[in-house]
Amino acid sequence: MNKPRILFWHRKDLRIFDNQALIKAFSLSNAITSTYIFDKNYSHDFNASSRAWFLGNSLQELGNNWKKLGSRLVMEEGDPVLKIPQLAKKIDAKFVFWNRSIEPYEINRDLEIKNNLKEQNIQVIETWDHLLVEPLKNIFRE
Repeated sequence: MNKPRILFWHRKDLRIFDNQALIKAFSLSNAITSTYIFDKNYSHDFNASSRAWFLGNSLQELGNNWKKLGSRLVMEEGDPVLKIPQLAKKIDAKFVFWNRSIEPYEINRDLEIKNNLKEQNIQVIETWDHLLVEPLKNIFRE
């Protein structure tokens, strides 16, 4: 398994460069499919017109950056608990990478996704990216 398929899930980290989880993913393989899911259960990222405008422009730029690398950004809307495992299975991913979040909803959602992926024998790799100090590990159910 020289170049395993990887699904990279963008969340609040809408950039390719200086992205800790993505750097880790590229160190393992360059066979990466990236995605952004408009989480229907967590609209805080796009619940105001200014946020929606910023998110739209950021995703457009992110998509353009992926095109420059010879890939693309897959954008979907729905429940990530369902969408991430479905997409990982569809592309035959061996790994799913993402940067951790600290919101209670996101922590619980991510745990559910990890459990679903584990049942499919897909490994999840998470990193801290947008915080200066890593929170205490005991608050995150690993």
